[in-house]
Amino acid sequence: DKGQYENLEEIWGVDGAAPVYRRAMLEDVKIGDEYFDADFFAYKEDIDLSWRMRLAGWEAVYQPKAIAYHDRSAGEGTKTNPLEIIRERRKIREFAKFHSFANQRLMQIKNETPHLLIKHAPRILLKEAMSWPYVLIFEKYGWKSALEFFRLLPRTIAKRRYVMAKKRISDHDMEKWFI
Repeated sequence: DKGQYENLEEIWGVDGAAPVYRRAMLEDVKIGDEYFDADFFAYKEDIDLSWRMRLAGWEAVYQPKAIAYHDRSAGEGTKTNPLEIIRERRKIREFAKFHSFANQRLMQIKNETPHLLIKHAPRILLKEAMSWPYVLIFEKYGWKSALEFFRLLPRTIAKRRYVMAKKRISDHDMEKWFI
């Protein structure tokens, strides 16, 4: 920490460790009677909610005076080098990898806009072309996670229709949050 966490500022979304949500936002973006997508069970449900919140035009704010402690077990998410990613994945428990792999892809299908998907397709396709073979070949849960992904895909597509109907933010405004 070099002082970079001292500013009250807008952020893309809220981590599920200790969020505070406005009830109006939760009611606005819920799907059916679900605030967090029940299909996600664990991992990525907070990011999914944040993405839906952003698409619907809600904002998130980081409050530096709020302090929370959370024992992370899902690995370091900032790695970009494939070898660093593999090293980080080896540290993650199988339970977390199983849910995170399927949920990441379901979340993208549910929330990514067509324009941004096409614009970012080369980067997304490259990542997926490396991820799927690695997970299916080298991680023992891989096939179970892939089957879970395909099992939940039809429900995710149905939920996508609802999410996109609630979209109030432009792709340009949304893209500023993605590298």
